[in-house]
Amino acid sequence: MPEAKAVWQNRDVTLPCVQLLSLDGAVVGITPQQVWAVDGAGKAGWTLDSSAAGAVFGLDATQIRPVAGYDGGRILLAGSGGTSSGGTSGAGGLGSVLLALDPADGRIDWRTDPGKDATGAVFRFAGVRRGTAYVLGVGQSQGRTGSYVWAVDLAGRRSAWYHADDALLLEAALLPDDDRLLVSSADRLKALDGKGGLLWQAALQSFGITAGAGYFAAPDKDGTLTGLDPGTGRPVWTSPHLAGPALRGNAFAHGPDSGQAYCLWSDVDGGQSVGALDLKNGRARYRTPLPKDGTGTGTTGADLLYADGTLYRMGPDAVLWALDPATGRARWKYSGLKGADPGKLTWTAGAGRLCVADQNPGTLTALSAKGT
Repeated sequence: MPEAKAVWQNRDVTLPCVQLLSLDGAVVGITPQQVWAVDGAGKAGWTLDSSAAGAVFGLDATQIRPVAGYDGGRILLAGSGGTSSGGTSGAGGLGSVLLALDPADGRIDWRTDPGKDATGAVFRFAGVRRGTAYVLGVGQSQGRTGSYVWAVDLAGRRSAWYHADDALLLEAALLPDDDRLLVSSADRLKALDGKGGLLWQAALQSFGITAGAGYFAAPDKDGTLTGLDPGTGRPVWTSPHLAGPALRGNAFAHGPDSGQAYCLWSDVDGGQSVGALDLKNGRARYRTPLPKDGTGTGTTGADLLYADGTLYRMGPDAVLWALDPATGRARWKYSGLKGADPGKLTWTAGAGRLCVADQNPGTLTALSAKGT
């Protein structure tokens, strides 16, 4: 198996990173107190301090989760800070805020916040769909204490709606061409309509929810994935033996085909297979046993990531594998991070490269998507 070599390694980045973004010509790292960028060669670019932004990004530096996305040529960054439109702040003086940054220089193009309608701290940036960004927050919304979904109209740069929940909402799954979305807490699923109204809810311990091909999909604690009708919650299909998700909840990776998800299955021999799941019917389009990449002792971190026609897998011993997304067969591997704790590695892919930030030595490593 070809062993890849690092294209470059930057040892001067600010860590720990709660998220990395890979853009054309830049890699952007997000820490609670700073957002920074390096160019395609790993050389330092711009920085945006939390004091200048009036917000912090990812309140817990030990929790790696998405707090930003990229849409319409701008970085959309969800943070927690003082409100800017006259609303009160909550959660110890904090309030949710969404910033749009110019990726060339880190300049803030615009910002918006929920004002008095939802106060608290950002938990997760859930994504963008059809001109609306979705943020999960923890605090108060509409007089209820717990957590909330904040929908932001990007064209109008203003809040579209809020949905309050008494429990902590951990994840959201967005259908590509549908206004409905699925949110999950530790023991419950809730489907919302395009205005934040409740469609249905179901008791289920599920992590790593996803959506595609017109269905929501959620695995139970035993690894059985169920496809759900988004309007009624009725089970449509099941797929057994999915491997448990990473601690970050990223049990799936998605490529250009919105009706397909990449995931890991548990094999009868105790190993794992990688495969492509047809979200129309829950059937595997293929299942390929993973290469033997060591047992590892670190905390489970990221598992699968798709970009540039390549499916990446991070093993439990932090060995990185580049796989053919059409077959699951390995193209190359990188062992330069072997022995690191995957739970402390933040990664991103795109623009022809894979980048990994390691909290312990404070390094950012870049690999070519071709492994050369």
